[in-house]
Amino acid sequence: MLDGDPIETHRITDADLRAVRSERAAAVAAPTVVFGCPQMTLDEALSVGTRFRDARLKRRVVFHLIPAVREAFMDDEIGRAVVRAGVEVVTHCPLAALSLRFGFGNTDVLTPSGKLGCYLEGALYATLDEAIVASGGAPEGAPP
Repeated sequence: MLDGDPIETHRITDADLRAVRSERAAAVAAPTVVFGCPQMTLDEALSVGTRFRDARLKRRVVFHLIPAVREAFMDDEIGRAVVRAGVEVVTHCPLAALSLRFGFGNTDVLTPSGKLGCYLEGALYATLDEAIVASGGAPEGAPP
């Protein structure tokens, strides 16, 4: 506990945080965008996946799912469309794989995962929409 009143008080708003994230997400040259940490649920993968239908990827995009969810996702047309667009759908833990740079080389990543953004050196946090758009997916509200 601090003793006495603070010397200065600074108010940081949600708008301030959004501006910093948007600026950083736009400026980052991270060649890979990672979704899932913890791994995506089927509902998450299907929801995010709809935004990658007919996408022209600008970066390497990786969805991380557990094996049973990956199987169900790949049985769905959205999962097959995501793979056709070039998205990689893998079953390993993103934090473990990226900490070891397993299959990723020594690169920075962009992610909408607060967990991955916090624990992984070289990870840059973005909102879900920022990460999808930076990847080449459809912006929020675009028709599926």
